[in-house]
Amino acid sequence: MNVNYSKYSKFCLKQLLLWGITLAVAVCLLFAGLLVRLSYKPMDLSQYLPAVENLLHTQQYGGVDLDELTLNFDGNFNLIGNGVLFTGPDGSPVASALRLELSFSLRALAFGQIGFKKAMLDGLALRVKQTDEHLRIGSYTLKKDKPQATEKPKSKFSVIKLLSTIDDISYLKYLETLDIKNTMLALTLAEEHFDVWNVTETDLNFTRQKGIGEKVVLTGLLKPKNESIVPFYTTFEHREGEDTARVSGRFEALHSRLFTAFLPEEQRKLMRADIKLLELSAELDAENRFKEAEIEANMGRGSVKLDNVYSEAKPFRSAVMEAKLEPQPDFYKLTVKNLVIDATDDLLLNAAGEIHLPKEGNDIYLNTRLLVAAAPMNVVMTAMPDTKLSKTMGWMRDNLNYEDIGVTNFEAQLTGHLKDFPFEKVEGQSPSSLFRVSFDFDGLNIHMLEGFPELKQTAGKFVLDGDTITVTSEDGGLLNNQQVKNINGKVSGLFTPDPVLNVLATLEGEAQGALNIIFEKQKIDPIVTDLKGTHITKLEIETPLNGSPDDARFKATAELNDIEVVLPFLDKPFKSSRLEAAVTQNTMEVKGHGEVLPFGETWWPITFTWREDLKTFGQNTAIEGDLQTLNTPMPDLFKTLGVEIDGPIKNAFTFSRQGEGAPFDIYIKSDLEQAHIKSSVFDWSKDTTIPGSFELLAQLPEDNSYIDIQNITLRAPGAEVMGAFYSKFEEGKPYDMSFSFDPFIIGATNAVVIYKDQNYSLIGESFNFSKIGSGELNSDVPIEDGRYTIDIKRLTFKGGKFENVLGYINRVDNKWESFDFKALVGKNRSPVTIQLIEENEKDELRRRFEVISGDAGSVLKAFGVYDNLSEGRLEAVLNINHEYSAFGFDADGYILIEDTYLKNAPVMARLLSLVSLQQILQADKGIAFEKIRLPLLMDNKVLRITKGRMKGPNIGLNLKGYVDFANNNMKFNGALIPATAVNTIVKNIPLVGPILTGSQGAIVAADFSVKGPIDKPEVSANPFSMVTPGIVKDIWDGISGGDE
Repeated sequence: MNVNYSKYSKFCLKQLLLWGITLAVAVCLLFAGLLVRLSYKPMDLSQYLPAVENLLHTQQYGGVDLDELTLNFDGNFNLIGNGVLFTGPDGSPVASALRLELSFSLRALAFGQIGFKKAMLDGLALRVKQTDEHLRIGSYTLKKDKPQATEKPKSKFSVIKLLSTIDDISYLKYLETLDIKNTMLALTLAEEHFDVWNVTETDLNFTRQKGIGEKVVLTGLLKPKNESIVPFYTTFEHREGEDTARVSGRFEALHSRLFTAFLPEEQRKLMRADIKLLELSAELDAENRFKEAEIEANMGRGSVKLDNVYSEAKPFRSAVMEAKLEPQPDFYKLTVKNLVIDATDDLLLNAAGEIHLPKEGNDIYLNTRLLVAAAPMNVVMTAMPDTKLSKTMGWMRDNLNYEDIGVTNFEAQLTGHLKDFPFEKVEGQSPSSLFRVSFDFDGLNIHMLEGFPELKQTAGKFVLDGDTITVTSEDGGLLNNQQVKNINGKVSGLFTPDPVLNVLATLEGEAQGALNIIFEKQKIDPIVTDLKGTHITKLEIETPLNGSPDDARFKATAELNDIEVVLPFLDKPFKSSRLEAAVTQNTMEVKGHGEVLPFGETWWPITFTWREDLKTFGQNTAIEGDLQTLNTPMPDLFKTLGVEIDGPIKNAFTFSRQGEGAPFDIYIKSDLEQAHIKSSVFDWSKDTTIPGSFELLAQLPEDNSYIDIQNITLRAPGAEVMGAFYSKFEEGKPYDMSFSFDPFIIGATNAVVIYKDQNYSLIGESFNFSKIGSGELNSDVPIEDGRYTIDIKRLTFKGGKFENVLGYINRVDNKWESFDFKALVGKNRSPVTIQLIEENEKDELRRRFEVISGDAGSVLKAFGVYDNLSEGRLEAVLNINHEYSAFGFDADGYILIEDTYLKNAPVMARLLSLVSLQQILQADKGIAFEKIRLPLLMDNKVLRITKGRMKGPNIGLNLKGYVDFANNNMKFNGALIPATAVNTIVKNIPLVGPILTGSQGAIVAADFSVKGPIDKPEVSANPFSMVTPGIVKDIWDGISGGDE
């Protein structure tokens, strides 16, 4: 039978397809009904709990026990378990939860697998306790195995590795989200602080996308033991296929103790602060290690403590920080990108750098930089390290007046290991460690040195670098009104027991102000107050900060310009265009060229060096130099003594003082070669180009109360004087003088002159008084009271000399009281006696001056009275009525000369020639006079002669008139009487003779007059008067009034 298999086959396939569709529809309807059923009411699966619990259990991680289990459908099949208990591999409880929801993966179901797409855990409660030996989770204990020496260390738990093993767990390989809500975690750590941590209200959201990666978000409240609650928000993000993950966190209202508790104990006090907000972001590797962590912190009150730098923690009010933390093999590297610290109302700091925190120990390394835009200096100074700078900081507090002073551009750099602070620099090597602070300041007052005035209103830059502080300033302010520039101050050896301050500066200003600084430093009264001029001074100071003022060293080198001053002690004007000065802590030296005005209006060039011991200012003084005297008016004393000096004199001098209260030692050595010197008193002179020298050694006290000239030496041709002089002074007037000159050789004078206690001694070979009364010596020269003793072999006056002079003079109350001299005079060495005798006449003391000699001509010639007499006996008497000066007085008396001769008399020769009696002059010895009597009246410096008579064998003279010495003038009238027979006969007639001859004593006489200058008077005579009887002339003179 033929069967059509193709039709049969088609039929069978249609039937099978129909049955299959019908079955599928029936299954779908059944499944749909199930889904509808589950979506409205969960299905209780408690009877299947053992199977489910067995499904969720693993040997490695333990399992889950449930109180009840239901199944529902909300688009996914969800297993819901209540009363959840997590157990460890050994079945011990680990954690508990209120609810567990597991959503099946439809995809897994499609492949005939059981897998979960979502998971949710609500009300998780977990307690973890860590000890040094084990980790206890709930009731499950994990022991910490100690690896054997030959064993390799076991790998640590890794979140990234854990995530990579999710696919190895069949029911988790399809997991997309995991939510853990309302978790409570009690964590006990093996730490000294914060051993109990409670985490509440915690939510964890885990999401996972194939091909992208995983993300975990964790939020909650963290409550460490004894600390406030800390809200936190953390995330964990991992990209599929990568071996790193990004972890971030945000924490609020926590304290830094939560972090520092995990540091080594030595590091925990590095920073303490209330942290308002902390944000962390880190990259985690497959070994559960983070490569770096980004940190942002907003802090409240806190403090920073750098041991070995600050003795106390430095507080702040708030701070904001951006940083990065990187783990290194032995330390954690904290890189601070920006740190803003609000320390006080006036101090806002910006910091950056890096800190190395060792994983063990306290070897902290810093490389940080701190900036402050502007702040008060007293606040900024608190940033200075005080553990090693106690002495320096103490000095700065005592000597820097920085109250109300602001600083700008503050910058601090700290690089190095804190345990090595302070850092030592090695010469020639780049520093691996650095400590540097710098800032700008303005208006600072600095007290650099004990005794120095304050340096005020200083502006500049402060730099602390290593062990050195440097302060520089171009415009350094004012020092006692002196402008200070280019200050360079340095404190070295900051961290040694003996830091040292060095200062370099330039001062400019008024020279008196600079000198006042020295006076103030030495605490002495200024010896100069009127110094004019300016100065430029280079100042150097070196002083140990912990030493005494005596340890200070300073040096000032000054250029003094346009100086004018009255010299101290000498009271003479001085000027100089430029001087140099050098001052140290012990000495002062001023040197240079200038001009001094000692007398008159001529300035004398001077070169000098003045040295002073500043510790005993004015007590150890030394001045030396060269002074050139020029043609100039001499002092009044020189004029009075008839001394004239013309031409330059080079003088080398020293002016010194040794010891408190000691007098000044003065030494002068003069080169007289170029000077013309003349002494009118001693009739001596020295011309220019003739060598000569003068030396003086004296002592003068500061109060000028006396002068002690220990040596005076004058040497020149015709002059050699050596002696000493002493005198006290009161109100500038000398008293209690003494002097001694041995020898005293000037010109014709060779004697020893001594004066002491108002006793003068003049002893020796010769003494020349030839110029007294000559007009070349002022006769008004004052002569001191005292007793003058003279013992001179030859005493020379204007017209001659006395020999073997022996006598004395007493002068009392500026008057000649008495004197008595005996001497020899003339060729025949005739004795002469000169006396001033005090007599009591009618109860009135009168002084009578007497000269007695057997050689009148020699005496009168010697005294310069008259040169044209020879021989004769002399008797001169003057009664002193009133004394004006040493050589000015009123007196009356007479001169009587007997048996003398008039010879070589120009006035007499002219007179005789006028009356044709010149033949009388032909006698060899001159005109003989038997007697000359001249009544005298001395009226100060006018000598009057009344009724003078000169009687001789050949001629006679009657005269009257005066000599005015002050005006160098004379006037005499008289009669020249020839010795005729008529005159003789008539004169001798009794009674009638005197009447006829009259007052002229002769019947025949010639009238004459002499008037005009003393040295060259006019002589006139009337020859016709010879025929007029004397009585007639007397009558006529009576009628006409006569003529003096």
